[in-house]
Amino acid sequence: MHGGTVLTVRQLLETITMLRESRVVAGHRGLDRVVQWPQVVDIPGLTDWLQRDELLLTTAFALQEPLMQQRALVATLAEKGVAGMVVSVGRYFKSVPQAMRVAADERDFPIVEISWQTPLVEVGKEISREIIAQQRDLLAKSLRIHQTLTRLAVEGANLQVVARSLAQLLERPVTIENVDLVPLAYALPTGENEEYQLKAWQIRAPQRLLNQLASSGVLADLQRSPRALRVVSAPGLSEPT
Repeated sequence: MHGGTVLTVRQLLETITMLRESRVVAGHRGLDRVVQWPQVVDIPGLTDWLQRDELLLTTAFALQEPLMQQRALVATLAEKGVAGMVVSVGRYFKSVPQAMRVAADERDFPIVEISWQTPLVEVGKEISREIIAQQRDLLAKSLRIHQTLTRLAVEGANLQVVARSLAQLLERPVTIENVDLVPLAYALPTGENEEYQLKAWQIRAPQRLLNQLASSGVLADLQRSPRALRVVSAPGLSEPT
């Protein structure tokens, strides 16, 4: 099970037993798209049944369309924010049509081929179990964090103790800042080199982090009403460097 808050197409290909023999044929740059749930759809007009962050599982039966419609299908799926498409090949198609591959590469939309002998329903079940298990683990971790923060508040713990406790629970570096984004406490999961890391954080203003918070609207929300907010992760922002 992955310890993050989301699962990606790449992680599922590595984790799900039935997908380990699969082959990514297009959209390799989109393998880090988030997957919230699998959907097995195998009828014409399948785009109407899909939502953002869902992983489409389908046989090639639903893909038997003229060339332009095949490209349009991929474009629509990508525009809707569908995570990717897993296609059974070997019966209706020997492989995913080239037109679809080109359209998928243009949009970083992952297309994965699996053998016709691999039952899509079972693949969907395995993915669902992995997602549910991860959500259960995340809920348990959230409860532990809540209990820890409550205990520290009752005990009157200082900010450095709070940061260190959170770093151990989250297994990530933690920084606590005031409203002017000046660091007040910093901790690493290992508890080592904290003074050095805090100094580095103070000297090197995390402008890339501020830009991310500003563009996502989080910074404005915090300035209007300070409270706990969920921040979507972004590459390169997990810790100061």
